[in-house]
Amino acid sequence: MKKTIFSFLLAMMSVAGINAQSQIFDVNGIYFRLMQDTISDTGGLMAVVTTKGNTKYYNGDVSIPSTVSYNGVEYPVKAISDVAFRGCKQITSINIPASVIKVPAGAFYGCSSLTTVTVSSDNPVYDSRENCNAVIETATNTLIAGCKNFVLPSSVSVIGDCALWGSNIASLVIPPDVTIGNWAFMDCTGLLSLTISEGVTSIGDGAFLGCTNIKALDVPYGNYMAGNNIFGGCYNIETLNWNRPTVPSNIISASKSTIRSVVLGDSVRKIMDMAFDGCSQLKSIVIKSKNINYIGYSSFYGCDSLEYVYWNSRDTLYLLSQITRNVFASLKKLELGSSATVTS
Repeated sequence: MKKTIFSFLLAMMSVAGINAQSQIFDVNGIYFRLMQDTISDTGGLMAVVTTKGNTKYYNGDVSIPSTVSYNGVEYPVKAISDVAFRGCKQITSINIPASVIKVPAGAFYGCSSLTTVTVSSDNPVYDSRENCNAVIETATNTLIAGCKNFVLPSSVSVIGDCALWGSNIASLVIPPDVTIGNWAFMDCTGLLSLTISEGVTSIGDGAFLGCTNIKALDVPYGNYMAGNNIFGGCYNIETLNWNRPTVPSNIISASKSTIRSVVLGDSVRKIMDMAFDGCSQLKSIVIKSKNINYIGYSSFYGCDSLEYVYWNSRDTLYLLSQITRNVFASLKKLELGSSATVTS
């Protein structure tokens, strides 16, 4: 009998623990959820900043406390949930205390009015050095999340995955020796000016996916990795100057693309499959490189407006063999060799 009662009490305690952890509660207009602490050595329960249902609840200035009280018990606030601030277009500032040691990638997605992000100087994991209006992981110099007023400190070496996702930045200069993560600037629809410096370490998949208002793009030389669909959905790009060894697949989104001119520089060696597939308004391509060693299938297939291609190629036979593989299926004029005038 005692064993049965003990088992029942254990079960009830477990249910109570589950209910406590699943309960969402409000403290001074900020919603929290209790969860098991798996991000530090202290164990027990911690409070995680969350939102009310699926609503875009927060607005104005948000200052996260370091502790909250629930049913008479004090809990440390240690994390921000993935969805806490997502899409909250009326937030203007966020202050993060020293207790918060987990900030998710893309934490401020869609916070288009957010102008100020501050991390407590006592925080052991993150900082907002040089008033950069961003959350930086101190140990790795990685930008985790920022807002439209962010300024990239020279000490930052990595712009993390989804770091500026959906922010309202208007201009951007990426300095040398920086790694750009996957989807780092995805859906930055206000981005008008983009400069990628020579010496950027790598550019991740979909890094500028959906940046619909970029019109001109210059990607300089660099022996760095470049992911796929980097500029997918950037359908207002009209001119592209690309001078790194590999032109990746689907570099420009074909859907709605207005790109009209492409210049591929001396450093280009490979044009991957379907690189410009379906760019129906593309009119001219200048390939300055003499050392192209691979052109993928359908690299320029469906470029129905393509009128002129200049290729400074050493190997005409190789070029002609590629044409049979749907590379220039709609081409009207092809010019080979160094006799032509090459302009960019």
